[in-house]
Amino acid sequence: MRVLVTGATGTVGRTVIRGLTGAGAEVRAVSRRGAGDLAVADVVPEWEAGVDGVDAIFVHPRAVGLDAGRLVARAEAAGVRRLVVMSAVNVDTPDHLQPSRVRGDRNREVEAAVVASALPSTVLRCDVFASNTFGTVGAQLRRSDVVRGAFPRVAERLIDERDIGDVAVAALLDPRWAGRRLELTGPEALTLPRVVDVVGAVTGRHLSFEEVPRAVAAAALVAAGLPKDFADSYFAMLAEQGDRYSTPSGDVAAVLGHPARDYAGWVADHREVFAA
Repeated sequence: MRVLVTGATGTVGRTVIRGLTGAGAEVRAVSRRGAGDLAVADVVPEWEAGVDGVDAIFVHPRAVGLDAGRLVARAEAAGVRRLVVMSAVNVDTPDHLQPSRVRGDRNREVEAAVVASALPSTVLRCDVFASNTFGTVGAQLRRSDVVRGAFPRVAERLIDERDIGDVAVAALLDPRWAGRRLELTGPEALTLPRVVDVVGAVTGRHLSFEEVPRAVAAAALVAAGLPKDFADSYFAMLAEQGDRYSTPSGDVAAVLGHPARDYAGWVADHREVFAA
């Protein structure tokens, strides 16, 4: 089986490639920078050059963007058998409550194009990536032992990106997941103070959390290098969502046969990010 992977150089894309090659599938990766350190020989600079001759496509919303309709049409004409699209749990909320749109993701448009296709498809609606805490927590902990933030009672089901990649591989290789919309979350919902507790326990640091006004917390994210529009959208999302996403989904376990990886394990694998 040959699979085209868009967004190949991203965190999820790399996991997808490793999983596919480990399962014996042939991989064609889309990368404008060439193969680089990707563990695959078949690399094309644009998705247009890679659709012919593949059996399935992993559709990354940031990599494909508003070209999703064109990609789907080409896939149908080329005889592709399956599409797997990465999306987000909050895809149906207003644009200003989707911080990922600031970074270029067009989850709603890409998911809609894939679902409207005549091809069997699987939608992966992912919750907050664990790696988002690089910016919300890690950046602050490089300067002090205090994490400041707003909305301390809002919990997020942080998901290890490796679980997203593993589920994507299963959906690409196994037709039984076609027609499904899977909600991918971590195994627990964590508030920001609880995230700080977990980081402290794993790293052995004596950390504390301090609640600050929303404007102050947004300024801290901007100081950490995130765009102001992203910070504004992120806190607007937290203010609106309440406990809407407080119950973990069992879809990762249903697909993989084991529970989703927990946040403590993810922190243990990224200790350097949380060093003083």
